[in-house]
Amino acid sequence: MIKTNLPVLLIRNMVLFPNSEVRLEFDNEEDKKLINLAEDYYENNILVINPKDILEESPSISELPLVGIVGKIKMKIDMPNGKTRVIISGINRVKVHTYTKDNNIYDAVVSEKELDELDLKEELAYIRSLVKHVEIYVKEVPYMSNTVLSQIAGINNLNQLTDVIAIFLPVTLERKLEYIEEFDPTKRTRMILDDINRDMEILKLEKDIESKVSHQLEQSQKEFVLHEKIRVIKEELGEVSDRDSEVDSLREKIDNLDCPEKVKTRLNIELSRYNSCNPNSPEMGIIRNYIDWLISLPWKEETKDVSDLNKVKASLDKSHYALDNVK
Repeated sequence: MIKTNLPVLLIRNMVLFPNSEVRLEFDNEEDKKLINLAEDYYENNILVINPKDILEESPSISELPLVGIVGKIKMKIDMPNGKTRVIISGINRVKVHTYTKDNNIYDAVVSEKELDELDLKEELAYIRSLVKHVEIYVKEVPYMSNTVLSQIAGINNLNQLTDVIAIFLPVTLERKLEYIEEFDPTKRTRMILDDINRDMEILKLEKDIESKVSHQLEQSQKEFVLHEKIRVIKEELGEVSDRDSEVDSLREKIDNLDCPEKVKTRLNIELSRYNSCNPNSPEMGIIRNYIDWLISLPWKEETKDVSDLNKVKASLDKSHYALDNVK
């Protein structure tokens, strides 16, 4: 196991994977000095890591991750405004043995991790399964870029393939860092398949919910149109009754009522019964009283409790004679 010293670059809000690039812009002197150090003494190589706390400007050594990405500085431009732009290409994962810090510049001792070689047939099976799932995922999920298909075309190495796919997955920064920390490409394959399947299940549920909501809206609009047609027909025939106006007025009150949805549902059911009820039926008055009672209830109104028993007794004495034991 060969250990190597490398200067350490901390990046936030983005992740550098092997076989990918990041474009960065620096304006502080420590980062510029770090880039120059990598150019002058480390053949443009640098260790790129993501601190666990992205808000911490100067994290302690104990808080830094033990896995990083060796990157190579492909291009550096010193801008007229004093900033420095760089393009860093990810090479491979490495294990971090120790960190040191001097004048706000971090240095690390790293080494490559030996991986078990996969059987050729087994690796091919993983690759085919992964590519198949990604193709279906791109087809089904509208926010997944189809650029990934052109990027993975012709890749016959599972280690490289999983890293390229992970770059494009619409997952959180924390999840991407979990991909960075996993050396085993077969485990990264299972992670990718889990993320893809989970996202497709969520998308399926979202579509089902949208379909149900759309159906309910269509049904509601259909009922409204039919009611309006019936009303217009009755107006043309001169058959508009007082009950129609009464029902319209009650329906408006129900729509504007600030109450639980199940109460509105019950009110609409009772209103339909009331509208279709025979005018000579004694049940008509009962239904109307029930509707009026539900509408008049103070559903969302609250009163302040009176905990002073003397005030309660005085109030009861004003309106109720005797009954001292009850009061």
